[in-house]
Amino acid sequence: AYACREDTYALAVNPVRGTNKRREMPAAVLDFYEPEETEALARAAATGVHRGNPAYGIDADELEWRAWEDRQDAELYRFAAYTGMRLGELLALRWGDVDLDLRRVIVHRAVSANIEEHWIEFVDHLHEHFVDPVQVVKGRYLAPRYTGSGAAMHAESVTDFEYPQGAKWKAMTTSS
Repeated sequence: AYACREDTYALAVNPVRGTNKRREMPAAVLDFYEPEETEALARAAATGVHRGNPAYGIDADELEWRAWEDRQDAELYRFAAYTGMRLGELLALRWGDVDLDLRRVIVHRAVSANIEEHWIEFVDHLHEHFVDPVQVVKGRYLAPRYTGSGAAMHAESVTDFEYPQGAKWKAMTTSS
C-alpha cells in the first residue's frame, strides 16, 4: 500500500486494511431528450415560463424586452441541445467563434475550465430526412423563420433508421 512504502510514509501497517470497501451504485442509464422534448422545452422558454416570476407591474417596454430575451433563450436551448455544447462553453461563446462559411462553431474556451480547442460542424448530408431542413445559401446557415422549424423528421426516415430494428440500420450494420 502507498502509506506503507519507505519512500512515502513508511507505516508499519496499512491503516485501512480492516475496513470494508464502500459499495458504489451502478452507473445510471443516460436518458437523452428526444427532438420533440427539446422543442417543447424551447417553446416553453419562448413564452417566458422559465422565468418563474409573474410580470406584474412591469411596463410595456420591459415586457417587450423580456419577450425578446425569452425567444433568444429558446434558441439557446435548441443550440445547446442540438450541438451538445456544455453550459460553460455556451457562456464563453463569441461571434468570432462562429464560422458560417464552414458551418461550424469553434470552441476555444469555457467559463468553468480550460479545454483543448474543438469544433462542431453543421452537417447537411441528412437534410433529406427532415420535414423542413436547415437552409444553406452561398455557404451560409440561414436561421429558421419559425421557432422549432427544422427538427421534425419524416416518419419513414425515423422508422427506417430506428435502432436496432430499422431496415436501413440493419442494412448498414450487416454490410460491414
